[in-house]
Amino acid sequence: MKSLLKVLLSISTFFLFTSCVETGIEGAVTLGGQIDRGVDTLIVIEKKPDALESFLGAALTPFDTLITDAKGLFLSGTRYDSGMYEFRYQNVSFPLYLLPGKTLNINIDVTQPRESLEFSGGLKHPNRLIRDQHQKAAAVQQRFEETQFKSVQHFMRFVDSARKSLDTLVVQFITNHPRTDKNFMQDRQQFNYYFTGNVMLSYYENRKLAGDSIPQKLMAAIHSFPLHRDELLNNAEYLRFARRKINLWSTSKQPGAIITLIDSLIPGKKTKSVLALKFARDYIYEADSLIDNEHIHLFNDVITDAEMRERLNKTLERAAAISPGTSFAGFSGLNPDSTLRSTNEFKGKPLFIFFGVASCLECRYEFEQLRALQEKYAQTGLQMLGVGSSVGFDLWKKHIKRADYPGEALYLNQNTSKVYDQFMISGEPHYMLIGANGIILSRNVKGDIAKQLEFLLSNPS
Repeated sequence: MKSLLKVLLSISTFFLFTSCVETGIEGAVTLGGQIDRGVDTLIVIEKKPDALESFLGAALTPFDTLITDAKGLFLSGTRYDSGMYEFRYQNVSFPLYLLPGKTLNINIDVTQPRESLEFSGGLKHPNRLIRDQHQKAAAVQQRFEETQFKSVQHFMRFVDSARKSLDTLVVQFITNHPRTDKNFMQDRQQFNYYFTGNVMLSYYENRKLAGDSIPQKLMAAIHSFPLHRDELLNNAEYLRFARRKINLWSTSKQPGAIITLIDSLIPGKKTKSVLALKFARDYIYEADSLIDNEHIHLFNDVITDAEMRERLNKTLERAAAISPGTSFAGFSGLNPDSTLRSTNEFKGKPLFIFFGVASCLECRYEFEQLRALQEKYAQTGLQMLGVGSSVGFDLWKKHIKRADYPGEALYLNQNTSKVYDQFMISGEPHYMLIGANGIILSRNVKGDIAKQLEFLLSNPS
C-alpha cells in the first residue's frame, strides 16, 4: 500500500511540476508524459487535417515518433502547433486537441490504456467536449432513425430539442473553462448548428424518397442555413451539409448542372471554389478518359480561388498521366504464398486488374462473372489479377481460398494508399484493363463489364 501511494505521489508531483510550464514559443505545445510498464513502447503522433483539408481528400500525416525510456517516460523535442492530433501506440489511439503555450502531459497504463488515460495542464477538457458532443450527436442520430414522426412540426420540435441539448454542452464548457481557445469554441458551436442541419436534410431525403410532399416550413428552415459564409470552411459539418444540399438539389450528375447549382446557391468566393473543386475531383476520379470529358474544364469558371485552381490543375495532370493510351507504371504486392510479385511480370498479354478481391462483400458477387470472362477470353491470353488490402494478410488468404477467385491475386500492405492514390481509386470494386503492350486501355471500366471488355480488347488502340 505504501509503495502504491509513493508511486501515485511521484506521478502527481511530476504532472504538477510540468503542467504549468510555458513553452515560450508563440502557438507551440510541448508533449511529454509517462506510459507505465511501457518500456520500449513506440509512440506515433499523426497530425489530423482540418475540415477543409479533409473535405478535399487529405488524410492523417505522420508528425512525430517517440520511444519511452526504461521508466516509461517520454518527451518530444518537437514543437507542436495548436490543433488536432492522434496519439497512437500498439492498438490504442485517441485524439489530442493541443492548445498553444503549454506542455501537455499524458499518463497511461499499458495494461489499461483507455481507463488510465490522463492529461495534465487542463488540456484534457477540449478532448472531453469533443467526445461528449459526438456521443450526444450519435444518440440524436439514432433517435432520429428510430422515431416515426407524426408531422413536420413533430420533427421540427425534435430538431430544436437536439440543438438545445448539444448547445448545453458548449455553454457548460464555456462556464467551466472560459480560457479555452475561442476558435475551438466557435467550431464546436457551428458543429451543433450544421449537425442538426444534416438531420433536416436526412428527413427531407426520406420524405422525397417516400413520394411525400415537402412542407414549406421544412424547406424554409433548410434554406435559412447560410452557405455563403467563407469563414465556416474549417467546419466539417458545414462542408458536409453544403455538399449534401447540392446533391439533393441537383437533378443531373452532369458537371454543367452541378456548376449552375453551386453558382446559384453559394455566393462566397472561397466556399464556391472549394465545393466546385470537390465535385470536379469526384467527376475526374469517376471518368475514364479526360479526352472524352473536356467539359470537366468548365469547373474553372467557378473555381476562382487561386489555391483551389492550382489543386484542380494538379488533379487533371495526375489523371492525364493514367488515362487510356499512357504507359502503365505498375506496382508490387504479396501473393498468397507471401512472395513479392510485380505487375510487370504480366506483360505480353492483356491484364484485367480487379481491386477489392474477396475482402469486399459486393466484390465477391462479381466472381462468377469474372470466372466466365476468364474462360471466354482464355484463347486471347487475358490474365486476371485481383488486388486486396482492406483486411489482414492471413484473413485475405482465407477469403481468396474460400471465394475460388479467378486468376492471380496480390495483397497490398504498406503501399496501399500510394497505389490507390496513384490510380485514383476511390472505391471498390474497381477495374482496370492493361493492353499486352503495357498501355492502359481503361483505368476505370464501368457498366456492363463483359461488353466493355469485348469492345476494349477488340479495339486496343
